[in-house]
This record gives sequence, C-alpha cells and structure tokens, in this order.
Amino acid sequence: MTTIIGNIIDGLGAASMGKEPWGCKGSIELQMKYFEKNHKFFYYKICNCYFGTINIEVDDRKSIYNNIDWDYKFYNIAWIPNTKKWFEDIYFKRININFNDSLFNSWLYYASKSPHQKNQNSNLIEVLAPYIPKIAINKKIILSYFNEKNNI
Repeated sequence: MTTIIGNIIDGLGAASMGKEPWGCKGSIELQMKYFEKNHKFFYYKICNCYFGTINIEVDDRKSIYNNIDWDYKFYNIAWIPNTKKWFEDIYFKRININFNDSLFNSWLYYASKSPHQKNQNSNLIEVLAPYIPKIAINKKIILSYFNEKNNI
C-alpha cells in the first residue's frame, strides 16, 4: 500500500465555483455530465463525488505521477459543451482518504490541462471525493492506495 501525507491548500476555484465562464458550478460538473452521457459505467463510480477537487500539497508530485498505476484513463475528452476544438486527458486512481480518523472512498484525479499541471514546480495534486465534514485549508490529510507498479 502506498501512503501520501499532504496539506490541504486553497485552489483556483475553476473545478468547483465556476470562475471560468461555463455557466455552472465548475469544470467537475461539466466533466461529470460528460461521463454520464459517454461513459455511464464509470460515471456510476464517481457520481457521489462533490463538484470540485481537494487540492493537496505533497512532497513530490512528479514521483507520485511517475509511479502510479491509474485505474482509468480517458484520452482526448471534449467535455466542454458545444466545442470540438478543446480536448483533455483525464486519469483516475481509487484511493482512500483518512481525515479526522474517518475513511472516505475517493479518487486521485489528473486532468492534463488543469492550471495546476502547467506549473512544473508545483507539488499540488487533486482529489475527487464525496462531501467530507470539517475539511478545510491547512489541515493534514492522508491518502492511501494499492498500486500494481509497487507490487511487481
């Protein structure tokens, strides 16, 4: 089992609050609608997640991404309505969040065009999760997952 300890940090708001001109709560809501329409088998695995991401600062994001065995990879997704010119790769890994001594089934989330990915020096990772009571900025969070790459 792989364990990651990080601190919750503030995000940009594009995933949840709709700071982009998408006319909804944010990019996660639009992506959920895309998955519901185009990949129902996967949508039912993530539909209990909050429309936003938890931003977590870790020690070495590149090491995590280079050594993870993603459970689901979706390539060239056109999730923004009414456009066929903008595509993104989105990956998911099943994880558990341990927060305030409670476990939450969640997903490590990688979106290739996320503003967070553009900053190569960033150690921020994003997580999709159900509503988690009392979660807040500057709190410690523990993520754990099984990774086939670590078991070879």
